[in-house]
Amino acid sequence: MKFNLLSILIILFFISCASNKQKENKNEKPVAELQIAPNYIHADLEILSVEDTKTPLTIRATILEVLKYGSTIEPIPSGIVVSFHTNDELYKEYANRLKSGKKIRATLRKEPSGMMMNKSNTTNLWKLISINN
Repeated sequence: MKFNLLSILIILFFISCASNKQKENKNEKPVAELQIAPNYIHADLEILSVEDTKTPLTIRATILEVLKYGSTIEPIPSGIVVSFHTNDELYKEYANRLKSGKKIRATLRKEPSGMMMNKSNTTNLWKLISINN
């Protein structure tokens, strides 16, 4: 009889602890993850080269990892080389980070391709929006 009473008390104790944890979890506010706009990616890049002889400046980089995708962007594999352009103002602000061999975390926007028939040129349709590190 003592054994049954003791086991019932232990079971009730565990049940009450479990229900308290569920109540605590309900009181926590969920953290919303920021969404990224359509046609944008947020990625880690390694700069390969900067072609600053013409405007807009063209930068070639290897995508190390895409951290977030906008809703209209298809998956991009790590290791692919992309080219993107930037304006003089953004380049001057981040010139020390936009050098060959440097790694950056940046937001890029895919530019509209117009009437292009050849998909091989799509790597040149990116624009640097911001550097986030």
